[in-house]
Amino acid sequence: MQDYQTFGDAIACVTRDQRVESDDWSVKLASEAFGCLKARFPSISHYRIRVLHNPDHFAFTADGNYIFLTRTLLELCGTVEMAAFVIAHEIAHHELGHIRPASKVLRGRLTVAVHFLSIFGSPITRARWENEADMFAIDMCIAAGLSVEKCLRIFQVLEKNTLDRRGINAALGSDAFYCSEMSSIERRWRIIFHLLRYAYYPIRIRRILAERHAGLSETSFKVFLL
Repeated sequence: MQDYQTFGDAIACVTRDQRVESDDWSVKLASEAFGCLKARFPSISHYRIRVLHNPDHFAFTADGNYIFLTRTLLELCGTVEMAAFVIAHEIAHHELGHIRPASKVLRGRLTVAVHFLSIFGSPITRARWENEADMFAIDMCIAAGLSVEKCLRIFQVLEKNTLDRRGINAALGSDAFYCSEMSSIERRWRIIFHLLRYAYYPIRIRRILAERHAGLSETSFKVFLL
């Protein structure tokens, strides 16, 4: 049995065989996105990005310095902005104190699994953390000079992909009184309202305001289709 100093180290070891080669396009995309964030925030340079082969699209992190993304997720992203938002979201969990260090040295894969389950034991807390990480991430992307509109397209892409898999609740929300997970559309609108507090308007609204300022009468009827 192998000892691990952090949970992230344990995952990196267990998933070693799933790592994507460094010359793969997905690794280059993740590196470019991370580079955009590092240029503005040098303090995040200690994080390590790991791209994994996996048929599902997801990203996650743990105590330590590792950020894990699947190649399938990066296929859906396709752009530096969307990949940067995903990475910034995972970094936000660290910077906001959501990631708790392992209480002791992790011994073996069984203990790793138990620790993993304990992290996600409170669904309500997890939903709040996801919301906080979204806001932190979009602020990071804006500070790094990335387009908000391009960053937020990740939610539209994920929503479409989820609907294609018949995941209606995950994409559009649940009718149930108790729902622990926010849908992709709810997360996107929460970010938009967060930005409105700082007078950052979506590009289509800015277009209407600019057209009115210039005295143009013709405006886009798709203004609210953010």
